[in-house]
Amino acid sequence: MNAQEWNKLRKNWDSLMDLIPDDIIVQLFTKDVINFKDKEELKTEKTNSRKMDKLLTILSSKPPEKKAYNALLEALDKDHITAELAQVIRETETTSDPSLKSAVDPHLLDGAVRTVLHEYLVNKTGASTSLPKIREILQKCQIFHGKNEWDNKTLSDFVCKEFVSVEIQHVRKRNAKNSKKETQFKNLAIVDPTKTKPTPPEENAVNLSSGNSEQQDKDAVKVQDMNPEQLKEYLQQKMEVLHLPTGDLEVLVRENVTGSTFLTMTETDFKDLIPTATWGVRRFLFLQISENKFPEQSPSYPDHLRKFDTEVKHTDKYIKGHCVDACINVRGKTTDPVRNFHIIDQDEQDPIDFITSEVIPFVSACLNDRRNGTVFFGISPSGNDHHKYGQIVGVNISKEELQKELNRSLKKCFSKSQWNVISNAVRDAKFVPVVSDCSKDPDLKLWIVEIDVVPSSSLMKDDTIRTKLKHLPVLSRKPKSKGIGVFRFSVDGVPEIISSDDMYEYERDQERIIKKRQEEEAAQKQHVTPLNLRTRLLNLLTGGTELMQDTIYPFIFASSIDSHMDEEYLSRNMTFIKQLNPEVVYDFDSSGSTNGLYKNLDSVQEEVMRVLTTDNFDKVQHSKEQYKTFTESLAAENRTSWIFCNGYDVMNLDSLKPTEWNRKRRSAFQESLNFFKENFDEDRIIVIICLFSKMYEVMIEASEEVLTKFPENWLLLAESEDIAKLWQDQMLARNKIEKKALEDRCVVGMPWEQVNTTIRRAFSTTDLPCECLLSASTGAFIEVREKKLKDWCDLDVLTGGDFTQYENEKEKKKLVEEKFYRGEQVSWLNFYFHDQVLKRDIHDKLMQTVKEALEGKHKEEEDKVTSVPILHQPGAGGTTSAKQVLWDLRKEYRCCVLNTITDQTCDQLDELRKYGDSSPKPLLILIDNEDEDKCLQLRGHLEEKGRQLSRQAEKSFSVYCTIILCIRRASLPKQIKHPEICLRQELNLTELKWFKDKNESLESRFNKDMERNVNPKFLISFNILRENFNKEYISKVVKEFSDDVKN
Repeated sequence: MNAQEWNKLRKNWDSLMDLIPDDIIVQLFTKDVINFKDKEELKTEKTNSRKMDKLLTILSSKPPEKKAYNALLEALDKDHITAELAQVIRETETTSDPSLKSAVDPHLLDGAVRTVLHEYLVNKTGASTSLPKIREILQKCQIFHGKNEWDNKTLSDFVCKEFVSVEIQHVRKRNAKNSKKETQFKNLAIVDPTKTKPTPPEENAVNLSSGNSEQQDKDAVKVQDMNPEQLKEYLQQKMEVLHLPTGDLEVLVRENVTGSTFLTMTETDFKDLIPTATWGVRRFLFLQISENKFPEQSPSYPDHLRKFDTEVKHTDKYIKGHCVDACINVRGKTTDPVRNFHIIDQDEQDPIDFITSEVIPFVSACLNDRRNGTVFFGISPSGNDHHKYGQIVGVNISKEELQKELNRSLKKCFSKSQWNVISNAVRDAKFVPVVSDCSKDPDLKLWIVEIDVVPSSSLMKDDTIRTKLKHLPVLSRKPKSKGIGVFRFSVDGVPEIISSDDMYEYERDQERIIKKRQEEEAAQKQHVTPLNLRTRLLNLLTGGTELMQDTIYPFIFASSIDSHMDEEYLSRNMTFIKQLNPEVVYDFDSSGSTNGLYKNLDSVQEEVMRVLTTDNFDKVQHSKEQYKTFTESLAAENRTSWIFCNGYDVMNLDSLKPTEWNRKRRSAFQESLNFFKENFDEDRIIVIICLFSKMYEVMIEASEEVLTKFPENWLLLAESEDIAKLWQDQMLARNKIEKKALEDRCVVGMPWEQVNTTIRRAFSTTDLPCECLLSASTGAFIEVREKKLKDWCDLDVLTGGDFTQYENEKEKKKLVEEKFYRGEQVSWLNFYFHDQVLKRDIHDKLMQTVKEALEGKHKEEEDKVTSVPILHQPGAGGTTSAKQVLWDLRKEYRCCVLNTITDQTCDQLDELRKYGDSSPKPLLILIDNEDEDKCLQLRGHLEEKGRQLSRQAEKSFSVYCTIILCIRRASLPKQIKHPEICLRQELNLTELKWFKDKNESLESRFNKDMERNVNPKFLISFNILRENFNKEYISKVVKEFSDDVKN
């Protein structure tokens, strides 16, 4: 930030201090202007003004490339209230030179300097640290920029104030008589901030004492920063511990080998540099490279909150120790949930009492402010000595006992007249499991408890929710008053009781709050066309064709499987791996051979594979001849190579954390990638990254290598955004992919069952047996077996697939055509075989009307069931036209015809609608001439089911199902209302021409082979239509048949 920008902010300082900075912080963090550490530090401030002050201080010290000033004003522009302040700041006049860095008040950098000093310095009796060393640390951390740098006195005074028992000494450097005295701080030592304990001599550090035994300046230096002498000393210390000869290390000094050079050396370099060294010494030195080449600190990965007001799916899990964004989100749309986070000390507090005491005020505030909201228990709301900001901790609690107590407290704290609102707006507590791969007590089940509140406008009306204060659980937050109170959210997002004066303001403002909620609910319901994930998957795998037509070489990268994926699940949903016939599978599940993908393919699917580990590709562990023999045998292998990349239980190879994996296995993993890349045509290689769970931290490190080597040949599969988000964020942050690639190459949100069906059918050389395929909201198809179809005995379910098994059966084609033309009901095969059914001219209008009904156009707001009545005269083709609509829409919507209406019909329809699909589209139902009372009763049940599900659904939907009602009438009304459609016993000229052409085709076929083909004059139903329902023709046909019967 330059001097001119800073001066403008200083002139508007008071106005900036009045802001609520939470949303601004989120936007700056999203744009990478401030980092996670900055964000965590800001959360420690208790008031908005102090938080804003610290934010501006942090921004002032950011380097120019961050464009902190512009980012701040853009954040202010997002809100119409603060946008006015942003404009005022822009128009503020200043005489400061914009070419200069901001010369801010030194005290504005206090926080940043304090943080760095306490990271790198500690009080230590007898130690001594120089002022230049401290200044060097601050420069390295980019605390000062240009004229911001503090003078020696300011910095010295600040150090003395921050560290107790520190004494200033002014000493002249040894062997420098004419030099100026140097400021030293006695009883102060420098430490490595990445270490939590003092560094032992054999670790990656060396004593850098200047030689003065009293001074003992022991700065820990990383290998990459060492000079030759320091490198020699460091290696010598480690080798002496192992009793290895150290005489060969002199060559490092003689040949000027620095630490950074050392880390680039290969095994061949060691042979050339120290030919007299033993094999053991050279091997030891080479291993030091892999141990020191990568950062020691394990990466800290973020986690993501469950999507608001959704059921807990099998993919919803939190990882213990990871951190979420614990922003309260008190400002913004009423449909964006406000959040409160709480952590429970179960040694000090009863978790059930604590949760109920926090839930009641939160619920009341959400309802009165008309704000969606979620209160979380088991997530740290701020950083402290025990937990980081947003850290996943979890709580051990009984689900049944908590829900029982919550219901009891809600009933006691709110009046009976408001219980309908409370029971419908407050969702049952959600228990999201907390998982850990290093749990000390595997039997201890931890959860994040989450309670959603949804105050919909239709439910709330203009109610004000009043809470009975005397029934609030007896905890510290219980108000002194024993009467009735109204809770609202404070500016900090905390539920609080409003005063009588505030109550007057609230009542005056309530109409605006209600209207705002209604507008935002309406905007949220706008129809969004779902992505066709099946099309995207086929585009990436087959080039967009239904069947694979080219030769490809699949490389599969598989994460650890999720806890719900048992053997039955894997056998049902992972057969696509065998179907793909991959050249290599990189498995990051160390237990995969005993309880994972490999075991399933090996024992259940009986696939033959060659099992390897990354150690097989570690050149350090093998001689050149051994490695050559191994790779030659692997190149000649016809089986799939199955490589366990992060441990293998069978061989007692442990799984490693990312940092350790980088040091010990990454180089061998790289060698394996190089081998397979060189042995296959790169243009035909397709890398398929399968994320089965959130447990894939090491896979992130490996993916860096994969995307570097195959930047245009990969795709990612994940069942949910929650699982994929960490991988996507990390690859973007590491500059391995661009945002456009995420859109084009990530198939996220497609259940594994649908992935399995899509890939199996695309790679199958024969038709797969299946009774029925149902379309899904992702664009994929879900297989339904005969047993399930029999359970839906009231329904005739139309498959979304094609009858390809009958493609070449000419006799079948002829038989179904003749049956239909004789007068039997139209069958689905009649639509499959080309040109057997006439599309009436009314078809396009009927299709448009049905589509509008499915999309919820022209219906009442609360209605969830829409209908399209078809009024038709007998024989006019009403049923056939309705079935034509179902046939044309079967790949977009699930369609069925009712065989009968019973007490189970509604449940069968509901199961069909949601079968295998978490976000189903409306169901399309045809009811053909059923009893009117039964139809009305069924529609009422479906409407009730639809409204109930709409309140609970993950995504709000407009239509639950659409019913096409075929109603037979001898005479049709002269006037009809939308969306009614009329179909008369009358064909127009275009329709009559179709029958004429079809008749000529049938006669030609009959004349060619009279024995095997039917005479078209005997196709009664066909001819009645061909004659346009001519009464004389109908009478003639009836007479002829009567005479035949008599004779």
